[in-house]
Amino acid sequence: VGCGVAILKAALASGSLNVMINLNSIKDKAFVEASEKQMNSLLKEGSQIADDTLQLVVSKLRKQSS
Repeated sequence: VGCGVAILKAALASGSLNVMINLNSIKDKAFVEASEKQMNSLLKEGSQIADDTLQLVVSKLRKQSS
């Protein structure tokens, strides 16, 4: 699970970079702004879930090694 969460964070970051690259070629400012807002929200939420999950995994692993 911990390794999957680390990969998830990388996927979130690379996905957001892909969105940014593609938005640069779109001239509809309202669409670009709405898309950036949604992307930022999803990135923040996904990153928080990943961080929380990783923290839980680490705490479980530390308890097992004590």
